[in-house]
Amino acid sequence: MISGRPDEINSLLEKLQHVMDIIIDWMKINRMQLNVEKTQIIIIGKPGIVKSIGNVTVEIQGNKITSVNKIKSLGLINRER
Repeated sequence: MISGRPDEINSLLEKLQHVMDIIIDWMKINRMQLNVEKTQIIIIGKPGIVKSIGNVTVEIQGNKITSVNKIKSLGLINRER
């Protein structure tokens, strides 16, 4: 999780990209692989702020990951609100 103010979204996405690169490197060292097809991004906050940010995209291993408005993880649904 990375958190910050809405006006910092670009620097937060750069930070997310950097953290994901570190995680992927760690996974390679430990003979693991990130399933990019199942990787998702969600922006959580007040509905008006989330809407003003819109969809965001981060590139991971050459694949573009675009934000979604809900994520299902182990049967639990997390929403952006």
